[in-house]
Amino acid sequence: MKRLIVSIAVVLVGCQSAEPPEKLDAGKRRASPALPLEAGARFVARGAAGEEHELKLRALTVDVATQPGTVHSHLRMEIASTADGQSEALIRLPVPRGAAVTDAILWMNDKPMRGAFVERQRARDIYTSIVTRRRDPALVTWDSAGWITVSIFPLEKDKARRFELEWIEPAAVVAGQIQYRVPVVAEQERLVGRAALKVDGRRMASNGRELVSIGPADPHKMFTRRAPGDPFQQVMMREADAVGAPHFVLVAETSQMMNSGGRERQRAILDALFDELPADAKLTILSADWDVSPIIEEATVSAAWNALAKLDAIPSAGALDLERALREAATTARKTGAGAVLFVGVGWDGFKGDATSGPTAELRQAQVRLSVAGVGDSEVIAPLARAAADTGGEAIALRDLDASLPLVIDALRPRRAAVAASDDGEWHRLRTVTGEAVWIGRALHAPANADPETIDAVAGSPLAGDLASLWDRARLEWHDRDPGEALARVLTPVTALLVLESDADYRRFGVDVPERVDTAQAERVRHRGEEGKMGKRGGEGLYGLRGPADDPDPHLAGRLAEEQARNAGILGVLKQSDGSRLSSTFGRDTAAGNDGQNVLGGLVGNQIGESYGVGGLGLVGTGSSGGGTGEGTTGLGNLGTIGKGGVEGGNGSGYGRGAGGLGGKRAKAPDVIPGQANVRGNLDKEIVRRIIRRHINEVRYCYDQQLARFPGLRGRVMVQFTIAASGQVIASVLQNSTVANGAVENCIVMAVRRWEFPKPLGGSIVIVSYPFVLTPSGGEEEDRAAAPGLPVVSSREAVIDQALAILAKGAGPEQIERISSLLGLRRMSSAEVLAWSISRFSTTFERRQLVARLLEASKRHHDAVRVLSESAPSSPELVAAELRSMDADAEAAEVLRLAKR
Repeated sequence: MKRLIVSIAVVLVGCQSAEPPEKLDAGKRRASPALPLEAGARFVARGAAGEEHELKLRALTVDVATQPGTVHSHLRMEIASTADGQSEALIRLPVPRGAAVTDAILWMNDKPMRGAFVERQRARDIYTSIVTRRRDPALVTWDSAGWITVSIFPLEKDKARRFELEWIEPAAVVAGQIQYRVPVVAEQERLVGRAALKVDGRRMASNGRELVSIGPADPHKMFTRRAPGDPFQQVMMREADAVGAPHFVLVAETSQMMNSGGRERQRAILDALFDELPADAKLTILSADWDVSPIIEEATVSAAWNALAKLDAIPSAGALDLERALREAATTARKTGAGAVLFVGVGWDGFKGDATSGPTAELRQAQVRLSVAGVGDSEVIAPLARAAADTGGEAIALRDLDASLPLVIDALRPRRAAVAASDDGEWHRLRTVTGEAVWIGRALHAPANADPETIDAVAGSPLAGDLASLWDRARLEWHDRDPGEALARVLTPVTALLVLESDADYRRFGVDVPERVDTAQAERVRHRGEEGKMGKRGGEGLYGLRGPADDPDPHLAGRLAEEQARNAGILGVLKQSDGSRLSSTFGRDTAAGNDGQNVLGGLVGNQIGESYGVGGLGLVGTGSSGGGTGEGTTGLGNLGTIGKGGVEGGNGSGYGRGAGGLGGKRAKAPDVIPGQANVRGNLDKEIVRRIIRRHINEVRYCYDQQLARFPGLRGRVMVQFTIAASGQVIASVLQNSTVANGAVENCIVMAVRRWEFPKPLGGSIVIVSYPFVLTPSGGEEEDRAAAPGLPVVSSREAVIDQALAILAKGAGPEQIERISSLLGLRRMSSAEVLAWSISRFSTTFERRQLVARLLEASKRHHDAVRVLSESAPSSPELVAAELRSMDADAEAAEVLRLAKR
């Protein structure tokens, strides 16, 4: 193995900004995308109150070692806060797009602790529960391809903390030389540190370059690994270059999910894409929602640009039938000879079941690549990203578009038959730092290669380990692991690296203790600052005394004081009793014994199904003490409070339901009575109910704000929301309500939109309908009796029913004017104008039914079907019946088919 040791001394540049990337001529292939500082790099510290302040970079080094076809990096950084008190480091760090992050180390009290790989959501919950107890964890999570997020707690003013990170990446080769991207740290567009290099002790002038050559590349094109007893072998090989101009099918989403902001972002993406496409590119544009409609076929870039006006004129409406959209795109690609499909939109299919596997198989069979450009604030949704990976395309989040646009254009170019289209095994693609594509595959037989000199990695060798890590990274980039499969030891969207303070902490949370760091080879760096004979001053004004050097569980909370308390007075006597743990009252252990936290899990933490339950008694967040996020707890905030006086009871995360909180005189708080959840999808109903109860105070806050203005306000609000495969709520609408107060209804709908649930099994979406019964104090029994029955018709629903009755008598100008006045809109006589003037956000089937009938009366049958499809995921039978009344039998059958998918 050839090993190069690269020592990077960081050069701090203060407020210096990175130079903007050079603008290229249309169609010119960029060898390497510009460093995406503007794409959202973060390097800040966050205080206890959520305020952000400057984070200092004290040192940055990286050791680089090369293997045949791969490159290892070991990054070391030292950081320090500039603010008083304890704070948390928040770092969004760029890493090579195709890298497999394999290790993280956090130094605690001059002792390195290695991280353990834990399922992402569980790792987040453990990290949060430890931070509330002011302990020392670090968390490394996947952000998107090419980005990771690092959280470190706690930081104290001017006290440096050391963090290390390791990754493996496919070697980037240009003209026979390995190209290496020098790590940088940035805060948004401000470059915090730029590196100077040393290679084998020799200083190398980078001259501010992003990429540097670090040595000759291995000439082989294919590298294989076979695990003992495994009939398959893992193969890594470089992809053939693209040939010719881009030729593709563009699918532009126009569903209801594409609100005005989404449509504007979509147009900005298309403008940027067309600006970079070469003049000889060809494309077909399709609009996609419930149906797929051609905009222009086999057009040049200039003609397609002009056709965007036609796309812009299509109103956002309809549920997205993603399966239909992708199948139609595959059919169009085969008909036109296009080699790629580009989907631009949100991509959420509102129906349950798998919408992408069938179309993905068709695309692979036709050797057509699917790429996706998301318009949302987060990553591309998992099903579409997975389909892109399976066909060899790109999945690009909006925030990464500027840096990744050359990769998208490259994916739209024709290629020779790709190995990914073969049915022989499973193949995934990784990108090098220069934009090259490297295929990682698992096949019975390695594909034929023009280069006869293939390297076969010996089992247990470093190269075999590298191929295994890169395989896991590529395979799991957009795929959840199979049940029962061991957790991969690489960072992926489903795994995280969690660093805890001691081996005991790992055991306490049921996490396998990671291997110890070899301190004999680790460089030990003493912290600078105020550190005297009494030790390092802690955040609570206590000093740590030196203990045994081999103590496996050191703490700064004063071990001597704890021991003295245990041996003093009555506690010392009680300590003599076998099994007694009462003496731990003044120590770090609990009076219930070493396993007390496991026994009393329902009082601490926030993870469903673990020993740490939901809610708690913490004054802040989910910790242990006197407030917390559980229903019925005592809060100390002053937002939406009930009581009066200096300390008022309750807020959105700790609502006092007693006699006026801690300082109030009001008898009782308004009540929100949770109902029975109607859950469609692979998420346990009890889990849904418990998460909702965690957030019940947010609903109560919405109600309390309006109850002060309308003392008799009461009723039942039914909210329907959709939980994505990631656990986030991606859509929340008002299903029905008897409250007849728009402020309360919209507030609750938007509150639900911010909630997060555990990931549904199988990566599918979950649709939940949930009723909240709102009642002033003293009305609980009355509303509980009313909740199971049919809801009382609100004035809002009565208005829609009346409007439908008017429309049934005719759609003349007089009837349309009456309906517009009834709905509180300006008077208008055009049925089509009225239809598009009625808001369909947070709405019911009846309102969409009214809009559809107005459009049908205006001879806009296609748009009427689109609008009705918006209710198809929640009310398929009602929608199908309405479609049949409009002679849309085929669409009615499609609705019922998707409902059973």
